[in-house]
Amino acid sequence: MEHNEIKSRQESMIKYSSNHLFHPPSSPSRKMKKQKAK
Repeated sequence: MEHNEIKSRQESMIKYSSNHLFHPPSSPSRKMKKQKAK
């Protein structure tokens, strides 16, 4: 059971990282807005 939980966590982390690669968070756009404000 514990091994299964660890494996599922690793898979979820891989999915999370891959999602960020294809769909990056809105933080970069926020940084751009801050730079434009300056």
